[in-house]
Amino acid sequence: MIRDSEPEQSEEFLEKALQLSKSTHDDEGIADCLSELAQLQLNKNEVKGSLHNFHVAATTYQQIGHLEKGIVCFRKLGLIQFGIGNYKDSLESELAALKMAKEHQEQDAAAEIHNRIGEILKILGDFIASIEHHTAALQIFESNKDLSNISISCYLIGNCFNWANELDEAYNFLNRSLTIAEDIENKKLQVKPTGSLAILYTKLREYDKAHDYFLRSIELVNVTGNNLLKADLLKNMGNLYYEQDKLDEAIQILNESVELIDKENVKEPLIHTYKLLAATYEKKGEIRESLTYYKKYISLSDEQSNKEISLKSKGLQLKYDFEGLQKEKDIAEKTVELKDKFIANLSHEIRTPLNGVLGMANLLSDTKPTPEQLEYINTIKLSANNLITIINDLLDFSKIQDGVVKIENREFDVHELLSNIVQLFKVKADEKNIELNCSFDKNLPKIIIGDASRLNQIILNIVSNAIKFTESGKIKIESKITSHQNLDAKILFTISDTGIGIDQKELESIFESFTQIKGKSDKLYSGTGLGLSIAKQLTELQNGVISVSSKPGSGSTFKIEIPFRLLEPILKEDITTTDSSFTPRDLSDINVLLVEDNKVNQFLAKKILCKMGFKVDVASSGQEALDYFSKGMSCDVILMDVQMPEMNGYELTGYIREFKNGQLSNIPIVALTAYASSNEKDKAAQAGMNEYLTKPYSPDELLSVILSVTRNAPDTNKPGTEQKINEAAIRTTSDNLIELFGGSITDVISLLQMLVVQIPQIVGEIKTSIEEKNWSFTFQSAHKLKSSLHLLKIEQLNNMIAEIEEYSKDQTETERIPQLFKSFSELSIQTVRLLKSEILRLKKIN
Repeated sequence: MIRDSEPEQSEEFLEKALQLSKSTHDDEGIADCLSELAQLQLNKNEVKGSLHNFHVAATTYQQIGHLEKGIVCFRKLGLIQFGIGNYKDSLESELAALKMAKEHQEQDAAAEIHNRIGEILKILGDFIASIEHHTAALQIFESNKDLSNISISCYLIGNCFNWANELDEAYNFLNRSLTIAEDIENKKLQVKPTGSLAILYTKLREYDKAHDYFLRSIELVNVTGNNLLKADLLKNMGNLYYEQDKLDEAIQILNESVELIDKENVKEPLIHTYKLLAATYEKKGEIRESLTYYKKYISLSDEQSNKEISLKSKGLQLKYDFEGLQKEKDIAEKTVELKDKFIANLSHEIRTPLNGVLGMANLLSDTKPTPEQLEYINTIKLSANNLITIINDLLDFSKIQDGVVKIENREFDVHELLSNIVQLFKVKADEKNIELNCSFDKNLPKIIIGDASRLNQIILNIVSNAIKFTESGKIKIESKITSHQNLDAKILFTISDTGIGIDQKELESIFESFTQIKGKSDKLYSGTGLGLSIAKQLTELQNGVISVSSKPGSGSTFKIEIPFRLLEPILKEDITTTDSSFTPRDLSDINVLLVEDNKVNQFLAKKILCKMGFKVDVASSGQEALDYFSKGMSCDVILMDVQMPEMNGYELTGYIREFKNGQLSNIPIVALTAYASSNEKDKAAQAGMNEYLTKPYSPDELLSVILSVTRNAPDTNKPGTEQKINEAAIRTTSDNLIELFGGSITDVISLLQMLVVQIPQIVGEIKTSIEEKNWSFTFQSAHKLKSSLHLLKIEQLNNMIAEIEEYSKDQTETERIPQLFKSFSELSIQTVRLLKSEILRLKKIN
């Protein structure tokens, strides 16, 4: 093999061999070539190409039953993913390798993979699962009486218990590991358990024992010659001295650690050593030296993830300059933390009572108050709304200033986004008798790629201002493509109003923070003056441009131009004409079922929904909701409180999703909960809920979420409705794959052809196993198909196969699998048909 000595020539030979294998449909030859190419690319540090080729090679070996080679490829794939920090992908690859090792009855390989999986799970923080895998490896090695690997596995289990601070269990396994290593006189295996025992005794504050074990481990590592391991041991020994207040000894031994690492020319281990040196010098009172090492620490750390370190450095700088002002350091370190906590608490504490104030004010206004009372009520509503706006602006402004706002690039329906904004402001516009609508350039596709939430926030801010400053007339949102090249396009959004306008002097500073607009007679409109500043910063974060033109008394026009990606090139040259528009929707055709046990919440939500125009039914418990459906009634969307007595929202959702009537089982469900954690959101999604709304919610938020689920959901009142995979999703998949394959359309065609063959085959296997209620085989087939479908990035398919895999793996709720599989099978047929069409299209292009 000339791969190592002549990489360029080797790559050329492999490419020719790959083409030959493809032309003869030699799957094993294709996989062999891809595996060798992947290794070659890895040697050249071309990680992206290596990952792709190892993955295709591994899945190909898996499909043709060449398990031994498949195991090797999946393991190499896992190592690369682990090395770049993709721990979950690495875990999935190692699990695939483990499955194949078990099928091939490769016990030794399976044990090694179990240990590898355990190490990944330990990093992910799942110590219980980690220990289970290490224990499985230990059992295999024990059956083979493989003492070396028994020692290694015991060390890994003990180390995991050490990480989890279960020190008694940690000691038992680490001590066993060390004893076995000593019995077989393997000094290399003795080093790590000895060092881990030293760390364990440090945690137990048994410093004399810890010191003895550190000396023994360093003596052993001197024999084995692993300088990086020795540097790590010295660092931990330095920490022991630090805890004992033996600061000079700590500094001496930490500097020895630094010297060793410098010789190896590796930066990563230095980070923690520098931090410990800085803390030691600080504890000793030598601020200049402490500051020096904190700066070294910062220079080796990722700036985005080290704010705390930066603040620490600033605090030490102040202490060095003004040694008498100890409090300055504490203030500097805690400033950002306190600010974030203050804003978060401010938001939480004020939003809750304000929600009640606004709700009651809205209800009072519907009780036929006197003109004087109505004036008071409107003042309450105005003040409360202004306060909510201030809180929202401060939160957004703080996030942008802290640099934590990240721009995402995902597919979204821009037509729907703009239409939703118009619908959201319909009530406010109607109250002021303002005409509000939007229009779209005829060449602007519905689906584009960019950050939908940030675009929505920008336009919401500007339209909100337009509503505020316009007393009569109209507000219009226009959108059009201004330039395009291939899949890149710039889209211009124009928001014009007939409001009070802006004076030329104010225009110059309109986008500055805390700038407020004055109306007639120098009237200052309420607000933070942050809305337009936030819009400008969010636009610029997306490489866009925002501008404004206005005349007092004649209204204002805001223009936002942002680059987006398209799913396919625009062929037409005329990009200026608009031929479609949207006006607010009549909401009386949407029937809402509110499932809520709290009478006050029922009353408020029903009043708000009815005022918007919805038809509303109320169920006070989960059982009442089930009775509602048993009477033959239906609805378009369910708003469901999660925390209810007797039957909570998750349980009720499970019952609804199990209805045999497809029209009822597919009704969109929105979770209503006071908990805003990601775990709760995941729990809602897993239960089968479509959306998630955190209490307290505003009428706008409530309207937005209802529109989103009813616009996208199947019409449950019409028979024959089914979910569909559209061509845009397939086109996006192939475009992403082409980019992943470095522009090779041929490789994408080959991969899609594999999927066209594989999907029906495995779907057939799943169908048979479900009919036979062979849930173990159902799980294996679903797991096999999931990794392939992951490439397609089609959310419906990926979610369904993941559910089938989960239910069959745990063998719980298996009664849900047949209906779920039926829907999945139908979508699979659509997908395969569209993949075939896409293959034909790509062949024409190629």
